[in-house]
Amino acid sequence: MEILVEFFAYLIRYSPNGERRVSVFLKDGSTVRNLFETLEIPPQAERICLVNGAYHSEGTILRQGDVISLYPMIDGG
Repeated sequence: MEILVEFFAYLIRYSPNGERRVSVFLKDGSTVRNLFETLEIPPQAERICLVNGAYHSEGTILRQGDVISLYPMIDGG
């Protein structure tokens, strides 16, 4: 299946081609965690993951055409 991944701020370093938006091909039934493994994003890289604009956990199963947005964690107050 093909999904679109959008990288924001420093997370662009994990983009396979250095672009902010890339298509990624995964096996059917893959999860957000599988996507992170495919992109070689280490578990300690703090990030927020949105699937089609809504927050989802790493166990969320992805579907053809999903749009994944990866944001760095933001501190402050």
